Amino acid sequence: MNHLKRIVSVVFLSGLLAVSLASPAPAQRGTAPLLARPDLQVEKIEFSTAPNPGGGTRLTIFYTLYNDSNIPSRNTPTAAGKAGWKATPAANLLFMSSIEYRDYSNGTYQPLSDLGLELGPHERQKCNALLLVPALGRRQFRVRVDSKNWIDESNENNNEKTAIWPPLGVVLPKQK
Repeated sequence: MNHLKRIVSVVFLSGLLAVSLASPAPAQRGTAPLLARPDLQVEKIEFSTAPNPGGGTRLTIFYTLYNDSNIPSRNTPTAAGKAGWKATPAANLLFMSSIEYRDYSNGTYQPLSDLGLELGPHERQKCNALLLVPALGRRQFRVRVDSKNWIDESNENNNEKTAIWPPLGVVLPKQK
């Protein structure tokens, strides 16, 4: 008879309805149920170039941010996220992402752009930033999703990606 029993649980998660059919499990003391969390990640970084009339290169940096989960980013704020949303109502439900650059290979990272956004389930956001790079300049870019750690994620280890422009295999032209 026990093998025919099923537990039906209904959980409301900030507007999401999750229904689960599961066999009864033995009660465990001191454990809370695990809730699904978003997984925000930097998917890729790409570049497009154009000559700058005054010298150097106009560089457009394209980067893609992705939520690899069924949960919207707004559903699991950290304490810092709740405080940030309270302090800045215009940022309510958003998280911050940033792109920084430095002279390759040993410069200090400088901010290029910050972006507040929200990602729904399995949503991608394509973003871009512009930078004028002087002749013979090589830059390293670092993109960080949820750069202020406002979202409690299932994987916090894939929130950053770096890329070098021009790629290391490309020889920079000599100055004239």
